[in-house]
Amino acid sequence: MIYAVVTVRNRTKYLRKCLSTIRESLADNVTLVALSSDDYTQHQAVDHYRDKEADTLILEDGLGCRDHARLNCRMVDMLGSKYNPKADDIILLSADDYEYLSGWRSRLSAFLHDAPVDIALVSCELEPLFPWNAPKEVIEHGGVRALVRETVPGANWAFRWRSWNAVRTMMLTAHDADSLRYDMNTCGLLYGDGYRIAALNLADHVGKLDSTNGNMSFQVNARPLPAKWQV
Repeated sequence: MIYAVVTVRNRTKYLRKCLSTIRESLADNVTLVALSSDDYTQHQAVDHYRDKEADTLILEDGLGCRDHARLNCRMVDMLGSKYNPKADDIILLSADDYEYLSGWRSRLSAFLHDAPVDIALVSCELEPLFPWNAPKEVIEHGGVRALVRETVPGANWAFRWRSWNAVRTMMLTAHDADSLRYDMNTCGLLYGDGYRIAALNLADHVGKLDSTNGNMSFQVNARPLPAKWQV
């Protein structure tokens, strides 16, 4: 089972595509959390893709929280209380501007099903090279290749429910130290505790140049991944 939490930021042009590609199976549970709800079209987008057989697509408000790290923690904690996920169930935290590639769900499930427990956190996005996400090694589990690297982008994280306590603790610790770099620092803290981080090539970040929170990372000189690091 994959439980997805999608952060909605009044970008319906991206949200529609994100929802249409993320929901490969009606078994998926998708919860959207709106950081602001003044754009009525986002509600239309949600209604269009809502499963009429079961309440698997839900629009929540921002719980009065504009902080990305704490908002993710609140939403995952709520999800855990409501659905009681199994240890190997997968939680996906996604921004609303990702387009998921065909077969992403089965590939993510296959990888995390067979990956060792020290793989605490993965991303569906294979970013280019930045100064902060150096590659370490290519690994393969469940017939799916992934790139172990120093960091993966906070806009797209996935993990098994068994890893949530570790991810949550490191996320909040990193946020309290530096809220602007909490995602990179979370990855660093996980490494320091003996875990690894990996990136899979399962989604395109189509809105990366249209950030709503001032993320200008793609203005840094990104370099293409060399062939030996491609997965």
